[in-house]
Amino acid sequence: MSKSSNAFFFALDFFIVVYANNVYLLRLRRLLCFAGKVSFFSMKHLEDDLNGEGGRMNKIFVKG
Repeated sequence: MSKSSNAFFFALDFFIVVYANNVYLLRLRRLLCFAGKVSFFSMKHLEDDLNGEGGRMNKIFVKG
């Protein structure tokens, strides 16, 4: 993958991590992580989100 593509996905992930306040952005982030597009600092945050330990994201993901 090119450097510009990596930079784009890094910037997109940074935006989602910092500004995400709706479930659709977080779902996009989860898809990017599973697709291997985002591997910088996302997976730990993603695991915390899915485990219900993600702070403000706790309010978005409902355990079922």
